[in-house]
Amino acid sequence: MLSVVLLGSCVGSGVIYIQSPKWQIEEVDIENDKTFFVAYTTLDSDDIEIIFYRQIENLTEIDKRRFKLPEEHYSKVWEGGGSATVTSKLEADGSQLVQIFSIGDTPWASLSEYRVIGDEIQPLRHGSANHLFLLGVLLSPFITWLLQKPVRRLVNRVVGVDIGSSGD
Repeated sequence: MLSVVLLGSCVGSGVIYIQSPKWQIEEVDIENDKTFFVAYTTLDSDDIEIIFYRQIENLTEIDKRRFKLPEEHYSKVWEGGGSATVTSKLEADGSQLVQIFSIGDTPWASLSEYRVIGDEIQPLRHGSANHLFLLGVLLSPFITWLLQKPVRRLVNRVVGVDIGSSGD
């Protein structure tokens, strides 16, 4: 029973942590949002690459990137364990709405949403994982240790075992 409590509290906190960008999304603050991602293709290839928004400033005339994406859904896995899911939707006005949900190989997860008008990016919303949820993973073993005796008493009561009446 304690194993279920321990595993459930660790896994539950981890799942909440990874899903938190999806329900903590708000307007972009480019100065403070360090995990805002954008996707692009190059003139040579239709492969989708993903970079941090702040790296766009490093563009040169030789390095032509197209921010309007050819696909609706795309997934990418980086060496080291990070991954991203890109969803793009063509709007009636010709713009494209893009969402990038990324999970890193270090403890971060984020959701970036932006609009591509022409071939320029207009950042809209962003959410990053709330790191306080990771405390649940760290505190779970301690909480489980504290719950050992109450859970054992509850199980004994349900099973009908009386520890105080042993014949020894």
